[in-house]
Amino acid sequence: MSIYLVELEKPVRLGREDLHREIANALYVQQLVQEYISLLEEELEYLNERPEEDDSIRHDNEGVRRNS
Repeated sequence: MSIYLVELEKPVRLGREDLHREIANALYVQQLVQEYISLLEEELEYLNERPEEDDSIRHDNEGVRRNS
């Protein structure tokens, strides 16, 4: 999962319908970010439970593979 940061600006005066749509979009992004945080927390918990010698596993976009 990739997260992209954007610069937020104060919205221009929007109509009621546009505001509802923007709020819905922002809530959806908030949900995605919270899910991503949960995944990161699970991964950290998993890594904290493993012995240190297993830290040679590298995570990348192709999945998990062992460093040689």
